[in-house]
Amino acid sequence: MAALSLPLAPDFILPDLKFTEAGTGRSFRSHEQMGKTGLLLGIICNHCPYVIHIAPTLSKVLNALQELGYGAVLVSANDPIAYPQDSPERMREWASHYSISVPYAFDADQSQAKALFGSCTPEFTLFSTDGKCIYRGRFDESNHKNGLQATGSDLLNAAKAWAGGKNPENPFLPSTGCGIKWKPGNEPEY
Repeated sequence: MAALSLPLAPDFILPDLKFTEAGTGRSFRSHEQMGKTGLLLGIICNHCPYVIHIAPTLSKVLNALQELGYGAVLVSANDPIAYPQDSPERMREWASHYSISVPYAFDADQSQAKALFGSCTPEFTLFSTDGKCIYRGRFDESNHKNGLQATGSDLLNAAKAWAGGKNPENPFLPSTGCGIKWKPGNEPEY
């Protein structure tokens, strides 16, 4: 059964999250990745069929976001014991295969996903430079079941609106995807 992303509270402000990049071990904080327009945080994983569907287009969309002035970080919070294909070593291979040029961080204790009220993969959240959530949800309306081509149009439309000085027309379009694979006993209460 597919999971849906959850809306964030209207007063939600991006916490100062600490990330560790898969494969390199490089640590950084969310504010260090902030672009002049804002920051995209995407919760993904290697094995989810919803993520695999958008993966060939994801690099192009990330490049377009960077051209609009957004920083970006992709995060995998899945339990690598239960899902070894989502291990940090495999994450680096996956990112290289799909030409992902932004950090792909491993959330070992699943605290970043919880801090973002993450629920599924893929799930994208855009933040303004002051940490306000300006968009939350899906890449676009496509998925591996409906036969539509992935374009990233919903995410890009929100990012372009904000970069152009306007609020996104649709600030929340729930993403549909695989539920985050929480470690036993670590499931959130939300």
